[in-house]
Amino acid sequence: MKRCTPSLRASRQRGVAALAVVLMLFFVVSLVAAYTSRNLIFEQRTATNQYRSTQAMETAEAGLGWALTLLNAGRIDANCEPSAAASDTSFRERYLVTNADTGYISPHRDATSGNVAFASCVRDGESWSCRCPADGAALPVPPTSDGPHPAFRIAIVSEGSLPGQVRVYANGCTRLLEECLAFDADMIVPSPTDSVARAVAPSGEAVASISTGAAMTGRVAAVERDGSKNVTAALPRDTLTVRGDIGLGGGSTLTAGRGNNDVGYAVRAGGTIVGVEAAGAAGTPDTTALRLANDPVLTALAAPDPAIAGMRMFASIFMMRPETFRDQPAAVLLDCASSACDGAALADAVARNPGRPIWVEGDLRLDGSGAIGSAAAPVLIVVTGELDFDSGGRTVNGLIYGRATTWRLSGLARVNGALVAENDLQIATDAGGAVYHDAEILKRLSTLTGSFVRVPGSWKDFP
Repeated sequence: MKRCTPSLRASRQRGVAALAVVLMLFFVVSLVAAYTSRNLIFEQRTATNQYRSTQAMETAEAGLGWALTLLNAGRIDANCEPSAAASDTSFRERYLVTNADTGYISPHRDATSGNVAFASCVRDGESWSCRCPADGAALPVPPTSDGPHPAFRIAIVSEGSLPGQVRVYANGCTRLLEECLAFDADMIVPSPTDSVARAVAPSGEAVASISTGAAMTGRVAAVERDGSKNVTAALPRDTLTVRGDIGLGGGSTLTAGRGNNDVGYAVRAGGTIVGVEAAGAAGTPDTTALRLANDPVLTALAAPDPAIAGMRMFASIFMMRPETFRDQPAAVLLDCASSACDGAALADAVARNPGRPIWVEGDLRLDGSGAIGSAAAPVLIVVTGELDFDSGGRTVNGLIYGRATTWRLSGLARVNGALVAENDLQIATDAGGAVYHDAEILKRLSTLTGSFVRVPGSWKDFP
């Protein structure tokens, strides 16, 4: 019997079909894997773009907050750090020009180039490094540490026809690059075809351009403007204003004077007036009309609740509550509650902080020599305790508001501007003490002194 064996050819061809199926399945699996990887790569790129975009946006937002903080701060150096040097200017003075007559604000331009300057900052991983040049744009020192180093640049332009308002722009970038932070060097007013923001993000980076309106508040309220928007009168209209009684507390008579064109009283009180001599312009022998005792307007501040009479008196001058005024961003707080502050402390605070209101918590003794403030840069001072002048006769150019329950004014008092007492005033001044009304100083206070705050609803992320 002959044995039959399978051929070698047939055994070799038996796995071809299985191989084809396996290859087909592998190809299908590869297609699925490739498609899945494509989605993963897309998600990774989307997440990276979102991260960079968010970083740029948050950096720009930090820039807006930083700019508003410095607008309400004192003198700074080239690195945007606080400075005590008289040669250094404040951020507000360095980048803004305010018309003292109208309050309109425009960018400060270099006298030679005509261009404005821009402040820039970069994050080095742990802190910010900044540059605040007086002219042009200067980048901070590039960081050398690892990690992301976002940066921002600030530009400030005028806000149309609105006095006391500006628009603050911030360009935020994920890297410290000039082209990613740039603004129009001429600061042309934004329009549909011409924008202040010129920033362009290089490949792999992100840029965000945002802005917000900022307005001045916390100042003496301007009460009248003429057809050219010039401030013609600002509160207070009177030289010496006292809500309660004015009495003689053992000193010499205080002189309260008026000018030729001033509209108001030399002394006005809600109660009696003793110890104050009204003085008019030259050639005004009868000063009876310059005194007003038992003023019904001031008396009415105690009705219907005497407990809030002081707050209402304060609001009649500053249009806000005392606590709000004290806590405003630009207010400088001198803590004199434990021991009275002297004239040097006040003079130093005024010199370091141009354009900022001064709140003195406690007693203040103006000893020493030298004027506090000037006609061009007057001061706004609120004192919660006693205000004493020594025999040296320091002159204060500005407005002094006293909140003491019974304010005993002593020493050789000299004020050019106005003096306001929230409650009673006792005159214990030396011979020669005088307060003279200065309408120009009060107008300057209404346009130059106060805080910049965001205008609600003004934020936008487009030019």
